[in-house]
Amino acid sequence: MIVTALQQTFKVFHTDTIYFNSRYTKVFVKKEKEWKMAFVTYAPLPLQYIKPQKSNPNVFKDYAGLYQSGPSTADTITVIDRKVYLNAGTDKSELIPINDSTFYGEGYFGKTVFIRNDQGRVTHNYFEFTDGQRIIFPKIK
Repeated sequence: MIVTALQQTFKVFHTDTIYFNSRYTKVFVKKEKEWKMAFVTYAPLPLQYIKPQKSNPNVFKDYAGLYQSGPSTADTITVIDRKVYLNAGTDKSELIPINDSTFYGEGYFGKTVFIRNDQGRVTHNYFEFTDGQRIIFPKIK
């Protein structure tokens, strides 16, 4: 038996609530007189039709630092060999520039944008989902 459904879930990031629409599919098999779940999958992430662009890697060093991602957690942005990386927990992924301040990554379903204040200092970044929802991450160090 195959069961599929649409589901809306939410996740609280820092002080923002993000809503997700997803489709899940579960496959059940009958063994003797009992049904057992054999497989579950969720809808794939939307495709990004964005190509990397030439940008000024000299500005990337300003993005390095800690960004608050929760009440007691932080993500680290590092710059190595003129490339920007997001280190969230044990995962490390390269952020690929769309322009000098906007990036996407492998498996992303949105983009990361770094914001500067009037003095030119990076104060935060935000992740923008494809539907326009944003999660703001203040730079704390």
